[in-house]
Amino acid sequence: MDKNKFISNHKRFLNKSFQLISISMLFMGSIATVGNVNVNASSTKETIKNAKPSENFYNYVNHKWLNKVKIPNDKASVGSIANLSDKNEKTLKNDISKLANGNHKNLGTDENNMITYYKQALDKEQLNKLGGKPLKPYLNSIENIKNKNDYLNAIRKWNIEGKGIQAMPFNFDVTADTLNSKKKVVNLGFPGTILSDKSLYENGNEQGTQIIKAYSKAVLELMHKMGVSNNVAQQRLNNCLKLDAKIAKYMPSSESAADMSNIKNVSAKKVTKEASSEINIVKMINDVCPKKVNKFLISDQNTLKNYNKIFDLNDINEIKDWTYVSTLIQNADNLSPEFQNIVNNLYNKILGVNAKRNLKDSAFEKTNASFSPVLGKLYVKNNFNKKTDKKVNLMVKNIIKTYKQELQNNNWLSKSTKKNAIKKLDNMVIKVGYPKKIDSIYYKIKINKNKSFFENNANINKLQRQSLLKSLSQKASRYEWATSPQIVNAFYDPTSNSITIPAGILQYPFFSLKQSASANYGAIGVVIGHEISHAFDTNGSKFDSKGNMKNWWTKKDYKEFNKRTNRIVKRFNGLEFMGNKVNGKLTLTENTADLEGIRASIATAKKEHGFNSKEFFRSYATMWRSKSRPQVAQIQMMSDPHAPDIWRVNAQLPNINEFYKAYDIKKGSPMWVSKNNRLSIW
Repeated sequence: MDKNKFISNHKRFLNKSFQLISISMLFMGSIATVGNVNVNASSTKETIKNAKPSENFYNYVNHKWLNKVKIPNDKASVGSIANLSDKNEKTLKNDISKLANGNHKNLGTDENNMITYYKQALDKEQLNKLGGKPLKPYLNSIENIKNKNDYLNAIRKWNIEGKGIQAMPFNFDVTADTLNSKKKVVNLGFPGTILSDKSLYENGNEQGTQIIKAYSKAVLELMHKMGVSNNVAQQRLNNCLKLDAKIAKYMPSSESAADMSNIKNVSAKKVTKEASSEINIVKMINDVCPKKVNKFLISDQNTLKNYNKIFDLNDINEIKDWTYVSTLIQNADNLSPEFQNIVNNLYNKILGVNAKRNLKDSAFEKTNASFSPVLGKLYVKNNFNKKTDKKVNLMVKNIIKTYKQELQNNNWLSKSTKKNAIKKLDNMVIKVGYPKKIDSIYYKIKINKNKSFFENNANINKLQRQSLLKSLSQKASRYEWATSPQIVNAFYDPTSNSITIPAGILQYPFFSLKQSASANYGAIGVVIGHEISHAFDTNGSKFDSKGNMKNWWTKKDYKEFNKRTNRIVKRFNGLEFMGNKVNGKLTLTENTADLEGIRASIATAKKEHGFNSKEFFRSYATMWRSKSRPQVAQIQMMSDPHAPDIWRVNAQLPNINEFYKAYDIKKGSPMWVSKNNRLSIW
């Protein structure tokens, strides 16, 4: 599941610059090592010296690439995933451009809807003619609020309209129930903050200060474009920042947010008691749901508990101005190019890049966001083949088979826990390549050429929300795809006990029909093993074979499991990267998945004819090569559950016995770890 946030309220443009940093793949570069020899993290400009495999395996494999490749001015990072994402994007931009300029007769309804949307997003003349006018009525509805009752009436109306334009004091989604994964439940959330991590709000945090400064500049420019006077604009910004600071005060840390045990089933009665002294969240959600909601999934218990302190309607100007500013910046990218450029400049400042974003780029990004599954069909048609599909599915089956053997041969698990773990593997849903069908909503979307692009976008939001709410009355499907096939990533979902390996990642260096089985297992094989291993990390281990949050461990076994995962925390905690330190607890689930993913994949690869361990390990290190800007790396280290790429190589491979044999790693070498200190779960 992709739960990462960077600047939580403003995601769409960020996906372009930041490149997918979700569940399995986050690419950051540095220099480091495992053993007693400390090697400082490198800057992006530092020359990387060659190293022996026993000294620094990451550099041994990647030093030529690291020295040759520069981060372009318009990029936040470069690396295997970033490069493939750019490649896929370039391919799809070309495909959609051809369709937009060609004959539409042979296209399906969903594809025609997508092309019409794309063309309207490209209509510079119409966008410039309208400027900020399409958003004006929505901002007026905020400006018209004079008192508490006005605000309450306004948010009720916006909630029923369901266009998702105005910023709300709560948000909700529909997802599988963690206690009964066959059913769907409302997942209740609260507004995000300007900064992605709680620590960025601490006094003296220079990066947090600089981001707020850049955000403030952008907001004031946007309000100026909307005709707001300087004094009023400054007042609105100040009130927005005050409420944002209140939200940040009670928001969970990144470490806490990454822990799925914090997701609780909370009764509607308790939500009403905790958070509805004035804003009746439960009633408003029930106003739009097809059936009465009696309970919610909530991960942020602290915000729920302090909700009335945060959203105090006695200071109506504070919440009114926060709503205005948040609404403006969240929607500016769907207005004319001059508004879009202000948003672009904000992210350039935050990411330390100089990206010039033209209207064609913007139109593609919006189309990929609103019609992602439809664009995915196009990608699969032109870029995916049955041989790859068949080969990767076979690799998945082989790795699961190996995993089962490892569990069966385990010497510390009890019979009952082994049985339940193997049952989880037997019931795991495998999704490779692409979904066999897409949501029917994409056939129903109608783009009205007489309406503005902004308004058509708002109506798409409304239709998607209606579809989401309708699904509350339906059973949850373990086979439903939650992502699109063009994505360069991979996922595990504990509530469906499923792994997803999209077509977008099934390219070199992750996979190729032309490279050896050893190389493929060293890359995509480890990715597959990684996702399978998420079923047994400190989050996944809390869910049973059907995706229900239910204990299936004996107390003794779980105690030993925690002992082993605590060793992983200690090993990674404090490792340095570009002047920052790894948080061992925050990165635990991903480090666990990496560790066991490597072990399962190499054990499977060894069964292949002509296995070559050096090809396996070289492929693994190549997969993780990357460079990123310091601004990005610092925020990632605070809030992302993945260790830096260098450590995914140099801190993981010393735990693998085959690595020592392949490169003759001797005691005393930086990459050497004694046998009794080598990490393992199973």
